[in-house]
Amino acid sequence: MKALPLVIAGCAVIIGCSPDVAPNDPATAVKVTTNSLEKPTDLLPLTTGNAWTYDVNTTFTSKEGTQSVTQAPTLKVTGRNGQKATVAFITDNEVRSNLVFQVSANGVSQVSVGNVGKPANTFSPPTPMFQWPMKPEQETKWSGKGYRAGVGDVGPMTSTLTYKGEAEVDTAAGRFMAHRFDSVQRYKVNSKEYGASISTWFVPKVGIVRTVEIVVTPEARRETVMKLKSYTVK
Repeated sequence: MKALPLVIAGCAVIIGCSPDVAPNDPATAVKVTTNSLEKPTDLLPLTTGNAWTYDVNTTFTSKEGTQSVTQAPTLKVTGRNGQKATVAFITDNEVRSNLVFQVSANGVSQVSVGNVGKPANTFSPPTPMFQWPMKPEQETKWSGKGYRAGVGDVGPMTSTLTYKGEAEVDTAAGRFMAHRFDSVQRYKVNSKEYGASISTWFVPKVGIVRTVEIVVTPEARRETVMKLKSYTVK
């Protein structure tokens, strides 16, 4: 979930991402977890100690060919200082990077992302992960400086966040009724177009249950699919 950290014509196009459809036969129907959304921060509960483990598959495509990598990272809230929360990205029981989020009355924004032992890449101003309330197809735009996936630096960029409504989503942790938000980022480097898109499904009082991120550069394309495997939320 780097540069979540959740992900366009010279840029990436968000794929249809209709995750799954419930079986038509009631006898084989799977229980759908449906939680009420009482306050915006229910969509991403950032209480210290909350943790989520995911099945992640990343596919890289370039002129050299295609390569796939699988991981099972854990995201864990390791600290909360007022409206800011730090989330560790953990693989093989080791913290690889940290993400910092800012909580407000109407949603959560990303402040920074950075590998352990290196300076954090900061979004200025913080870039929204979601806002609430929003109506289906309602958009909110952002511009500033931030981490540019596919380039690996901080620079000028723009993004558009769109609320896509609710849908059922299948994961290894079960089937959920989730709220989907799409974010599309655009930026230029040496007059070349770059882009990233990410579709994220949030479940109230659970958190992120699925993401599909696509990063496109003039040389390559990277697609990362992340599905919830297990979680602990207070």
